[in-house]
Amino acid sequence: MGVKSCNQDIGRRPLWFSSYKSLFLLLPLLSLLLCISCKPGTDEAGAEAKYLAEPKQWDKKILAQFENAEAELTTSWSAGKLHYTLNVSPYNGSFDRYIKDTLADNKLELHVEDMGGLNLLTIDVPVKKMTPITDSRGEPATLQARGDVRCTRQLYKAITDWSLTWSFPLNH
Repeated sequence: MGVKSCNQDIGRRPLWFSSYKSLFLLLPLLSLLLCISCKPGTDEAGAEAKYLAEPKQWDKKILAQFENAEAELTTSWSAGKLHYTLNVSPYNGSFDRYIKDTLADNKLELHVEDMGGLNLLTIDVPVKKMTPITDSRGEPATLQARGDVRCTRQLYKAITDWSLTWSFPLNH
């Protein structure tokens, strides 16, 4: 009968143990390679930024108080700002007296809202700073305002509707 000494097995490990040890050493390297190759966070963020930067045309609004003028809004978002273009037409000179009155603080107020109708942001648009756009005959056709305001990405993504009000003091 042979008796093995305990000292003979020291340093000898089963073959499966050394294979697993090699695998554990390779895991950090494999995870690094997978992380570099897929980059899911940056691709998704880039696609979202591109989507938000594309101009969004909102539904038209009718301003009954101004001879049923139509208001159109286009927005986009980039670099922490909401960019907007507001067109009010048909112009037909109906805003002339409000534009020429340089002492008055006549303004349109553009409101962007969430799906519950909550006002998320108000943008003051002074009427005297709006640009008259002419048609092919050289006659006023549209009043236009362009600009940008600070706005977070989350706030811009929450916008689902808009409205327009005005502030024309009664000193005319």
